[in-house]
Amino acid sequence: MSRNLFFGNNKTINEFVYQTNISSATTTNFRLSLPSTNIKKRVYYGPNYNGFNFFIQPPYESVGPYFNQRILFTYSGDPGYVKTVRVKSDDLTKIIYINGDNQKIYGNLDLTPLKGLNQISFTNNPNLTGITHTLLNNVQSYNFESCNIIGTHDVRMLPNLSNFFMVHQNPNLTKILHTGSTGGWFQYYAYDCNLTGNHDISMLNGSSGVGMFFFIHNNVNLTGITHATTTQPFTYYYAYNCNLTGNHDLSMLSGLGGEFRINLNPNLKNVTHSLNLNEFSLYDVSYCDITNNFDVSMLKDLAGWFEASNNPNLTGITHTTASKPISNYNVYNCNLMGTHDISMLTGLGQPTLYYPNTQIRLDNNPNLKTIIFPTLTGGTFLVKEIPYGIYALEFSECSSMEYVNFWPLSGSVMQTSGINLYNNNITATNINHILVDLDTITTLNQPNWTGVTLNIGGNSYPDSSSGGYDGITALNNLTGSPKNWIIYL
Repeated sequence: MSRNLFFGNNKTINEFVYQTNISSATTTNFRLSLPSTNIKKRVYYGPNYNGFNFFIQPPYESVGPYFNQRILFTYSGDPGYVKTVRVKSDDLTKIIYINGDNQKIYGNLDLTPLKGLNQISFTNNPNLTGITHTLLNNVQSYNFESCNIIGTHDVRMLPNLSNFFMVHQNPNLTKILHTGSTGGWFQYYAYDCNLTGNHDISMLNGSSGVGMFFFIHNNVNLTGITHATTTQPFTYYYAYNCNLTGNHDLSMLSGLGGEFRINLNPNLKNVTHSLNLNEFSLYDVSYCDITNNFDVSMLKDLAGWFEASNNPNLTGITHTTASKPISNYNVYNCNLMGTHDISMLTGLGQPTLYYPNTQIRLDNNPNLKTIIFPTLTGGTFLVKEIPYGIYALEFSECSSMEYVNFWPLSGSVMQTSGINLYNNNITATNINHILVDLDTITTLNQPNWTGVTLNIGGNSYPDSSSGGYDGITALNNLTGSPKNWIIYL
């Protein structure tokens, strides 16, 4: 192709330059998009050296009011050294979309000549280390996933950035600088990076704000996140496996719901919420350092899976009434004190689409004395892991345990399921009382309570008189036909 193709016809030629280390026999697939009304504007492509074959494919597809155009050329005799590609046009400002995914872009990418962009995508370019922008007022999709952006990434020249912002899987990205935006958000991805210190997105304070899909997990040096006030509903909020420290304030996000994962933050002491009416399908604050009582009474629609396990300084949880199905409720390996009241969670024991097993785990709480259950008229407690030591009602290794009243659960199905009260130092009086209760419950609710496995080992042995209860007769009734319980002493 002759040089006058680039510079002929007395046009002022603008140039967009990028570097690539694509190797021999690799065909590039670099895409540009222009409004159809400007499709006759000429965009030329060419290198700054000889030694390879290339061709241009004219506009090949229409997407709404836009036409896409590809840069296609194949290198020959090239071991993959860095080369410069120059894109020349008499009007680069008409380019509104650019896609350089998987093009082995090298070094810093200077996009300042492209002043009309509203969609930018350069995913999977592991040698792309930075991006330089000019002022762009209407970017609605921004994707630099799986590159190698280094240090601070400055997007303050992109006011009104909205909808899709994706810079995840950049392991050397330490900071992102935003400016104010009035646009709404559907996806904000900055996970699997090295964001350090506090991540401030309080300037993204449009009418909708950041919401829907918020993924910032796996940033082990991230100590905090500052949000703007928004009512936009969240489908996902993932900030797990970071280093969130102290109190994580989410009181400005009244639309939280869906899957909420903030687990694996070893210095996280508390999470502050505001009144929230959206349904949570997963709420996970496990493996943190939640301290003292944890108040989630403002979350009116807990459902699905609730996980607060492995918080050794957690002494209690305050809930409010929640009637949606809760398949799993896990607060094990903590320091729950005295009575743990979950009577307001009337959806316990109901499987959900993604969590078919149903379970309550409060094991390894050495100061837990008893549990107040909700009165259930349905639900099924069932897990398939009893041979491996996990029961549907798992309350073992609670050395201060006293009497546990199972009557509120009598309206649920426990058939072939299990209850674990192992190694709780329960007195003979309370063991007898529990066995008598379970015997009567099973009599009144056959077959729903037949074939249950019960482990009461590591406690006082039942007898026929302590506390005025005949534990031996109850034991024999439960293990005999037709109740057919399996009881470990």
